Amino acid sequence: MQRERIRIGVVGAGWGERVHIPAFKALPEAELVAVCTAHRETAEAVARRHGIPRAYADYQEMAADADIDLVCVAVRVELHHPIVLAALRAGKHVLCEWPLALSSAQAQDMLSLAESKGARHAVGTQARGAPALVRMKELLDGGFIGRV
Repeated sequence: MQRERIRIGVVGAGWGERVHIPAFKALPEAELVAVCTAHRETAEAVARRHGIPRAYADYQEMAADADIDLVCVAVRVELHHPIVLAALRAGKHVLCEWPLALSSAQAQDMLSLAESKGARHAVGTQARGAPALVRMKELLDGGFIGRV
């Protein structure tokens, strides 16, 4: 029995290309089907480098793509709110990079819409598990440099 794969579109060519695209490519249950950046030529170049079939320069157009199940938002934080809302309105699940929003009101907007749509949603906080940061926290908690 073949397992169904989740079809993913990534918005962002910086962190999205360096971190999210390789991570998704390594998951057998994931299929990268689209990438979106602010400039078509950049999106096309990223798509070529990674064998991704579609490139977009408009996140709303990508969100409307019926072949995408999940939108990964990996752009600067001030763009998270409109992109996440567009993806949710289009019925997509969302993984948004941290920090989620510029305000608690924006975060609440996104949460409310996700819940009303029955969408799965998550915030990418992978740095919290980075070995160097975990060790730094242990040292700080143990008083290595005194009270912070």
